[in-house]
Amino acid sequence: KATVSVLNWVGAAMDKVLSDDEDGLNEQERAQLAFGKGYPFPRPDHSFTFCTETHEVEPLGAEWQVGDEREELLPVLACGSNAAPVQLRRKYPKGEYTGRIPVVAGVLKDYDSVFCPMFASYGSITATLAPSPGAELRVHVTFLSRPQLERMHKTEGGYHYGTLDGIDLTLDNGSHFTSIHAYIHKNGLLMCGGAPVSITMLPCKNRSFPSMSQAEILEKYARVLNQPPGDNFILTVINSKKRHNWNKKLATNFSQVFVGGYTVIDYEEAAEQAAEQESTDFTGLGM
Repeated sequence: KATVSVLNWVGAAMDKVLSDDEDGLNEQERAQLAFGKGYPFPRPDHSFTFCTETHEVEPLGAEWQVGDEREELLPVLACGSNAAPVQLRRKYPKGEYTGRIPVVAGVLKDYDSVFCPMFASYGSITATLAPSPGAELRVHVTFLSRPQLERMHKTEGGYHYGTLDGIDLTLDNGSHFTSIHAYIHKNGLLMCGGAPVSITMLPCKNRSFPSMSQAEILEKYARVLNQPPGDNFILTVINSKKRHNWNKKLATNFSQVFVGGYTVIDYEEAAEQAAEQESTDFTGLGM
């Protein structure tokens, strides 16, 4: 099979988001801006596998089923950047993890991917889910081993991990879910003019919310916070403790709680329960 290096995705993201007015910035600052502006990052529209050892991406055939794997894998919905090879590369450093991660494309009905009320440490405003009747959101599902899931938990500090119930999710391989594990932001949805804001880069049919790109949402909320928008603002978000105060303002003044069929699962409790069940069938969740 042909392979695609994740470095190609990094390069493509940087080419698209670096502006012409960044002369004078050092290499680290340019890289920080590229990553911050690039969220939620390019990803294949089709299903693929990500190799944690080599960081290579390979196409995954439509016939793949979770039962084909030697180890038990837990399906976790990726509604933001967790399906992007660039983000998976950051979350699973070379030499620290083994195995591949199947990332299977599909369609989630009656939900949209929207911005949450938080600046991430890398400068982006990140994603969460919002109920949206009639919407058809293109998503991926990551199938994670227990060590891979434990690592994913450590990278999702602003989010609850839990079970999203009563859903209609169909993957490209024909698998259907009525329930799945997902990360939902602890502070809910970022509100603008009384409505959530959809993420333009993530495809969704019958979208009812206004949508913005990462650049547009960063500019919008820089102005809301009485800050000059632009690269200096993004670098301040990344490198200054001011980010924490700004996040408090977003959560206090511009957020709405998530309302839907969602049950929070405690990370440590879930790990203990899994360890006690030597033959846990993760594959049956919502299938």
